[in-house]
Amino acid sequence: MDTKSRSQVRNEHHVRSFGLKVGVVVVIGTAVLAGCHSEMRCTCCYDVPMTPDEVMKAHPLRSGRWYDYYERGIVFLNCQHYTYAENDFRAALKVRTKDLRNANTYGMNTVDYFARRELGYALYRQDRFDEA
Repeated sequence: MDTKSRSQVRNEHHVRSFGLKVGVVVVIGTAVLAGCHSEMRCTCCYDVPMTPDEVMKAHPLRSGRWYDYYERGIVFLNCQHYTYAENDFRAALKVRTKDLRNANTYGMNTVDYFARRELGYALYRQDRFDEA
């Protein structure tokens, strides 16, 4: 039978509970950071209209993947820069052609991806009804 002193048992308990607390903090911190980054709909243009250059500076293409173009296209739509939005939606559609609810972007993040609809709206706002 293994005999340990009370102080050894108490120290082991504190080490285990500290490790558990650190693990919980890491998991919660990761979830919070991932949640902050998953929001793709920017509302920056609703208050103060931005120029296309300001939009490009505020929303750079981080990885050049379809979701970067889609996100920035949404911002261009919100800012009423329809030709820029059209270009970004067309770039996104070159890579991901199918519209999809809950499309995976990276990791476990998803976005409702309806680039065809958004492209049609951008064309409609440019009075290009046949293409829309």
